[in-house]
Amino acid sequence: MEALFKTWETSRRIYLSYFENYSLDQLNKIPNGFNNNLIWHIGHIIVTQQKLIYRGSGLQGYISD
Repeated sequence: MEALFKTWETSRRIYLSYFENYSLDQLNKIPNGFNNNLIWHIGHIIVTQQKLIYRGSGLQGYISD
């Protein structure tokens, strides 16, 4: 379980670094060959983590349906 939390913490730190190292314009730009911007992808990853961890455990998550 400790390894799981460490992985979760590390991934969240990496996502936070995007907000610290890129401008809002860069984060909102949709790169060629992609359908969404970086902010959308980061949000999707966080929502999916919440869904897998909380709902998979039978607990109520922090993100509404």
